[in-house]
Amino acid sequence: MPTSGNYFHLHLVSDSTGETLITVARAVAAQYANVTPVEHVWNQLALTWGIQPVLVPMVGHTDEMTVYQTSPDGTIPSPDASSVVQDLKSSNPENPAVFIDRPVEAQGPVYTDIDGSSDNTFDILPKPIDGAAWIATRRLSDPKLKTDLSFLVKKEATVSVLFSKGTFPTVTLKQPDPGMIQAAADLSAKLKAAGFADTKQQAIWRDHDLNRANASLWTRKVKAGERVSIPGETLDYVVLVDAESE
Repeated sequence: MPTSGNYFHLHLVSDSTGETLITVARAVAAQYANVTPVEHVWNQLALTWGIQPVLVPMVGHTDEMTVYQTSPDGTIPSPDASSVVQDLKSSNPENPAVFIDRPVEAQGPVYTDIDGSSDNTFDILPKPIDGAAWIATRRLSDPKLKTDLSFLVKKEATVSVLFSKGTFPTVTLKQPDPGMIQAAADLSAKLKAAGFADTKQQAIWRDHDLNRANASLWTRKVKAGERVSIPGETLDYVVLVDAESE
């Protein structure tokens, strides 16, 4: 936050990813050259009758938000004994991992950072991972947060890794990112060596700037009792686990 000069606090409240709101707000703020906006992004907020006086009348409209919690000392509780993922480990103490034992959602966040620096979401949920739970971490495209993940699978499951390719849909007008393309190639090679296969599924999600980004989806069938290791890479990606129906 600026400590000198003219600035103002700009609170951006959205019931979705906030992409449109952020774009419009920055365009407006750019018209004032002598002041600096300090953005506070409040996306995925729950809007209920109780806060209507602060916002606008929204009778009958309710949205939900995802909240990640840790203990006061920063430790993360172990998964429930019935959870498909057990003994989850992250090699980087600065980037702990937690298994979110519920289905991932379109337009829902996958990282645990809530400071506006990690806005990866699924634009449209790819069908192969519909119903899968996921492993939440901090933003993996941050070099300081690179980590190797490993976990034990309690029952037969499909483990998926979805990651940015470094290219973008034409509508975004963004040019391919050579660094990301190389990182995606490196991660692909690591996943292949670990027994994963490319599904060739066309997937689009959003990068941490909320731009739509092309993504690859790799999967592997895992037997009960098997340990899975996902080598780290400096790239936006998420690991998902879908237990076989009993």
